Amino acid sequence: MVKPPSTLIKEALVAAATYGEGNSAVVGDPQAAAVWVGFQDILRRLFPQSLGFKRLYVDQGELIVDTQSGDFALEGASGGLSAIVTLSWQIYLHAVDYPEAFTVCFDEPENHLHPSLQRTLVPDLLKAFPTVRFVVSTHSPFVVTSTREAVVYALRRTTEGSVFSQRINLEDQAFTADEVLNEVLGVEVTLPVWAEHDLEEILTEFTSGQHPISLEDLLSRLESAGLKVSMPDVTDAVATAIESRQSGIDR
Repeated sequence: MVKPPSTLIKEALVAAATYGEGNSAVVGDPQAAAVWVGFQDILRRLFPQSLGFKRLYVDQGELIVDTQSGDFALEGASGGLSAIVTLSWQIYLHAVDYPEAFTVCFDEPENHLHPSLQRTLVPDLLKAFPTVRFVVSTHSPFVVTSTREAVVYALRRTTEGSVFSQRINLEDQAFTADEVLNEVLGVEVTLPVWAEHDLEEILTEFTSGQHPISLEDLLSRLESAGLKVSMPDVTDAVATAIESRQSGIDR
């Protein structure tokens, strides 16, 4: 039987708690005690601050997470918290056996993580494991810009179809998520596909001239289609300027 990672982690931590301090019937193991305490310190750094992580404890064979938001079994944690536990446990165990510097490569750490955790995961990992180098493959703009010290490469495709890597300079300024999607990940349009199609249809009708409509009508159409919120604040100013030129007024 193949056990899921969460079960293996739970068994290891329960064993560390049991054999760490020991009791009248169990001889204590200092290394197990160090793992039990040390991993809780790692979780304290990596779990979201809003959760208010306090400690781990064992209750009738179940590993319980004690937080300011309430207690829950580790196996009942959300997908995001479970992903953090699984990732940090593997790195932590390796760091215990090999305290010298090493490199961790992992793919798409944003899986199962809330966007707020995608922003903080890599910086928190760097603080929790200062001797570790991380090589990360990601499609999340929040992960791409999460640390200023990172060296970022984007995979591009030539006109002939071959793939090459290009270093991206993100050190001089803070890029927004939309800018990263465009400049790094190659997503030029961040509107939903349905909104992009509706916008194209409305603008084509507006510019065709077959059925002239005013800019007020255009903005009304965009708003009724749920698209005005997607337009920048300068839309009204630009539209007014275009209408003024068409009326012969120089603005």
